[in-house]
Amino acid sequence: MNEMKLDRAWEELKKAEEQVTQKQHKLQQAENRIRHMRNKKDRERTHHLCERAGMLEAIAPDTKQLSSNDFYGFMSTVFSYPNVSELLKKYLSSYKERGD
Repeated sequence: MNEMKLDRAWEELKKAEEQVTQKQHKLQQAENRIRHMRNKKDRERTHHLCERAGMLEAIAPDTKQLSSNDFYGFMSTVFSYPNVSELLKKYLSSYKERGD
């Protein structure tokens, strides 16, 4: 009789261990999905930034020669001009009107 109880207890223990293992795998899968989604967003942002920088260098190739600080200063100066700010606002408003 004790042996039957012991066998049943071992079976319950094995089932419990299997359930723990399954839950651990599900947790790992969920963590992997989260990590993949974060990496995807990071890759998309990096692609977007590189694409924009490439466009800028295509329009103004001499900017490649500037250091990062000089480039930042140059861009700050360009965007401080009222005509540039107004032009950007105009583009943004037409962009919003089109629904893009």
